[in-house]
Amino acid sequence: MSLLESRARRESTLWHNNTVLVQLLGLSPVLAISSSAVDGLALGLATLIVLLLSCATASFYRSRISQTWRLVWFLCIMAFFTSLVDLILQWQYFTLSRRLGIYVPLICCNSAILIRMEVFARKNKPGDVLRDAAITGAGFLSIIMTLAIGRELLATGVVFKDMDLLIPVLSGEGLQMPGYMITDDLDFITLAPGALIGLGLLIAVKNSIDSMQRRNKISQDHPVKPAVRARVTNRS
Repeated sequence: MSLLESRARRESTLWHNNTVLVQLLGLSPVLAISSSAVDGLALGLATLIVLLLSCATASFYRSRISQTWRLVWFLCIMAFFTSLVDLILQWQYFTLSRRLGIYVPLICCNSAILIRMEVFARKNKPGDVLRDAAITGAGFLSIIMTLAIGRELLATGVVFKDMDLLIPVLSGEGLQMPGYMITDDLDFITLAPGALIGLGLLIAVKNSIDSMQRRNKISQDHPVKPAVRARVTNRS
């Protein structure tokens, strides 16, 4: 069993088995749509909805889905709910849907969703499956939002600009960072290399924190005993 497969079969967690930072799945939309916090939030929520509905459906019909053709059925289920979400976005949030572009229809090709349906949804009850899917989707949403907020702040000094596209009652001016001076030196952060560097930094920070926690745990479980001075002379 490969390292990727063993990680995919573990229970989903927001930190230790995060879909993006640990399993490295679904990276394409994270890198492409993380230049704006509003776009990242919209795509993250759309992915979460498709994940929840797809996994719940696969679990509910697990006894009726043929084991031979299960992957075909899983892809059809994902495509159905992705099309449904895409139609709702075009109907209610047309401008935002145009900004997200092809990455909404491509949710049905997200390998993270297919893997959760294969290794967990088809073997467990809907209640447990919904919990696992919610954690997996929240992990994906948290990373794309963290990356998007950081990139948008560094590039423009404003976060959640055009929020009215997602929530019409809110202002579209966003939140301004006080005293931030926009420079041309950070223009690259809005491009694909900036997204790749940002994601790499997030992975590096997570690995560093995990490494520090492991060292602290080892030092607590196996404390260093003080050296005892040995008697080297023989007194009568």
